Amino acid sequence: MEPTSIGFGQLARHVGRILFALTIAAAGPAVAGDLARPEVIGFSADGRYVAFEEYGAQDGSGFPYASIYVIDVAANDWVAGSPVRVRLDYDALPDLETIDNGITQARDAAMAEAEPILTAHGIVPGETGSTLIFHPLSDLAAPAHEVSFSIGAAYSPYYRDENLLSVVERTVENAECDRYELGPVSVMTLSLTLGADAEPTILQDDDTLPASRGCATGYRIHSVFVYAPNQPDQSSCCHRDLAMLVLLGMSQFGFEGPDWRFLGVTTMLSDAW
Repeated sequence: MEPTSIGFGQLARHVGRILFALTIAAAGPAVAGDLARPEVIGFSADGRYVAFEEYGAQDGSGFPYASIYVIDVAANDWVAGSPVRVRLDYDALPDLETIDNGITQARDAAMAEAEPILTAHGIVPGETGSTLIFHPLSDLAAPAHEVSFSIGAAYSPYYRDENLLSVVERTVENAECDRYELGPVSVMTLSLTLGADAEPTILQDDDTLPASRGCATGYRIHSVFVYAPNQPDQSSCCHRDLAMLVLLGMSQFGFEGPDWRFLGVTTMLSDAW
């Protein structure tokens, strides 16, 4: 295959990127990073499954990427074939214009690959239920590791149950990350307490750092969604059974600085409010 030629303007931007990266490296600690964007695709009508995506452009290379996760809610585990990960590199994007504008292309490619999985598990795009918590990284006042919220108040101003979601981080050794001397990596325990006098329920408790998380260094509560199974009107009162999705922001060691990815934790709630 013939190499793809590029114009002077493209070459100048390419050289500029290289010089910028070298300047940052020479100056000391990295100051950039890659912030993925999350979006819930939807739940299945029966609430048994949920799907979300994350997408962005990698730090360093600028390559666009998209990942789609389909989760068995009760099992809190990926279904077969999930996640679907797409990254478009120089083989797919031969010039800088397509690299800079390729996120939509990466998302479309991931969605096309994930479509059979979404269909097989009855995922309904847009059926995202009710949003209970939304604390993006830009929300500087939001607590990172503990949030209090009401499920009932998402459906009626008269119901104000009080629930608590909590993340506890722990540093662990990891041979692969330690090999590159990246520093301590983190695992976490996520617990949910329904009601002021209830005992907490552990939603996820890590023993070791899964390879799928890379070299994760920290976690924070980003958003919480609940979905009432087989309810066409998700704003109606009152629901005893709910599917819950918690999205945790997860920092990782990146090429130019900390990268930001997302981890989905799920559970089925009975007699929620």
